[in-house]
Amino acid sequence: MTSSLFVYFPQLPDTLAETPSSQLTCLCFRTEPGQTAESVSQPPGWQTCKLDELAPDNDEQDIYVFVPNLHILSTQVQAPKKQHKHLAQILPFLCEDKLACDLEDVHIAAGDIRGDNIAVRIIQKELLKELLLKLKVQGITPQGIYSDAEPLMTAAKQSSDRNTALLWMDGDNCLIIRHQQALGLQPEQAVQLVSCLKEVEDENILLYRSAEFDTPEINLVLEELRSQGCTIEDTSLNQADGDTPEYNALLPRYTQQHIAISPQDCSNLLTGPYAPPRKNRHNMRWQPLALAASLLIGLNLVYLLASGVYFNIRAEKLQAGSEQLYRQYFPQDKRIINIRTQTKAHLTRGQQQTGDDFLTLLGQLLPSWEQHKNTLRIKSMRYNSQRKEILLDIESKTISQLDSLQQALGPRAELLSANEDSKRGVRGRIKFQGGI
Repeated sequence: MTSSLFVYFPQLPDTLAETPSSQLTCLCFRTEPGQTAESVSQPPGWQTCKLDELAPDNDEQDIYVFVPNLHILSTQVQAPKKQHKHLAQILPFLCEDKLACDLEDVHIAAGDIRGDNIAVRIIQKELLKELLLKLKVQGITPQGIYSDAEPLMTAAKQSSDRNTALLWMDGDNCLIIRHQQALGLQPEQAVQLVSCLKEVEDENILLYRSAEFDTPEINLVLEELRSQGCTIEDTSLNQADGDTPEYNALLPRYTQQHIAISPQDCSNLLTGPYAPPRKNRHNMRWQPLALAASLLIGLNLVYLLASGVYFNIRAEKLQAGSEQLYRQYFPQDKRIINIRTQTKAHLTRGQQQTGDDFLTLLGQLLPSWEQHKNTLRIKSMRYNSQRKEILLDIESKTISQLDSLQQALGPRAELLSANEDSKRGVRGRIKFQGGI
């Protein structure tokens, strides 16, 4: 059983790499071994400290880090379910039109998937690397890094079967969450934030606000929303700790001190190359693993023995077939020592001879093919003895690669066809003719 450490950075400076750990303020709380944040009967107390004062109690501790949503683009994209197995490859292209910077500068993490809708979290790679380096210096290897809006998104997602929007307004941050997308504005722009919901009808709106946002301008917009069929659950953030049932599901701002978090319900930014190393649990039962490993090794040995016998038989058959084919083309050779070496010798002599037989044409074709064999692939080769010509069916990435081979073969070569295939690239046919 392990304990858990929750760390929240209310603010991250623009020059994180240049900011000493002694100047980075964070909030943290710990759970005891076997205890989760959800099982705490009273909201846990957050302690304020500097990053250089923070250190895990032991190597087994699970550590979860939250950062301001201001540094993270929380949005969603759509992709058919059949494409989800290739999600890592297609996700950057689905997010490209949502970015104002290059794809190479950001890290994209997929979160909750519901049907065709995929929750996406995007953060600057440089910021993520700098934060991980700061934590590593303190001996902290987090299991997850999350936006501080994630618990709010979870509250909005689980609150009702209706479409739900969540508004959070306190003295430091104003945030709107709708359809698993988060938009944050400065507190002085609170009226504009609420006005973003004017086109909403018949929706459930969860409103969390402190007293300074109980103003006539904001209340007027809220009345308009009620007249449009919206249900508004207005919760004050100035109540005492624990008075509000939803309070335990919300991440603290400067005006809050307590929270219970469910990290498994949040979208983790540590994916792909930033995924945390797996931990070894000492209480794992090793006997079943040892038995499974022994069975696996035994089955593997049986397979190797059986496959060895099978492949030896196959090799003997292939060797006999190769010798038969070699004697068909080179009946003058009495002894066969090395089929590969002897065949190359015949082809080399064929390059220096004239004539229209298959081996002579093949020997004359080989020098040009050697220059292009890394970019082209032969699917089939046919020799027409009456016309004294070789037909090559070739796959390539572009038509220009086929043209390059045809030009290298000279006037005796002709590109007969070239067809584009979305899966295979370009498939073409080249005729190489003798007697010219």
